[in-house]
Amino acid sequence: MKLISELRESIKNHCYHHQVIHKSETVLAQSFGIRFNDDNVDADFRGKYTFSRFKDGDCIVIVWVAACEPVELNGTKCCGIQSQTTGWIQMSDQRSAGTLVRSYSRLNVESVGEENPQLQSLRGLAQRFHDKFMAAHSSVLEKALIEEDWKMNSTGI
Repeated sequence: MKLISELRESIKNHCYHHQVIHKSETVLAQSFGIRFNDDNVDADFRGKYTFSRFKDGDCIVIVWVAACEPVELNGTKCCGIQSQTTGWIQMSDQRSAGTLVRSYSRLNVESVGEENPQLQSLRGLAQRFHDKFMAAHSSVLEKALIEEDWKMNSTGI
């Protein structure tokens, strides 16, 4: 499926390590390593994510879940901190009203075990990382979904 391939390539371009774990017509699962620089922060993250595509009649939904942990923050090793992102984008044909597109994404950052002193600074960094990641990849999702919608609903004009 073109959408899965476009997602894989888009994400691969940002990573120093990138491995496809599973790929099918409707599912993409990958592991990654990525260096993130923002303002005065230099962070190294590793993680994995899964995108799944579902279609029911005139409705297409792409769901994702990603788990990520910082390996290093400004030269200091990190451990015991994890983040999880879940989200979806839905496109449904509204017949005479056009196409309705809705999306949702949530980020959760947790410290495993005792309170970690790096947790507070990583929460802000994780949110910025999440926002940049979602901005880059939601545009790929939107473009592919719009193309798919156009193919499904074009009248041959």
